[in-house]
Amino acid sequence: MLEKQREELRDEVAFLKSLSMRNNLVLTDVQEVNSGGNEAAEITEIKLWAHLHDALKIAKDISDTIRFERVHRSTGQQVSGKIRNIVVKVTYFKDREMVRKQWKN
Repeated sequence: MLEKQREELRDEVAFLKSLSMRNNLVLTDVQEVNSGGNEAAEITEIKLWAHLHDALKIAKDISDTIRFERVHRSTGQQVSGKIRNIVVKVTYFKDREMVRKQWKN
């Protein structure tokens, strides 16, 4: 009986994790200029808005209205010559879909 409860709880945790990550996006090739190792979240967010406008061709007035719950670089130390990905949790699903559909740019 305890084994069955453990499996049910494991499934429930996996489901909740997937729900919390469904509004996440991973963006690549956004320059990281920081010799100290970790870029501040505010700087990463500013670079992200610029990337949305410049690379993804989203109008500046629209890209500036997109709200993020969390913006951070992927974990790990910065390696010379490599750019760490940005993980973004977008507040609104419509905004996430608009950005996601621009991936070809």
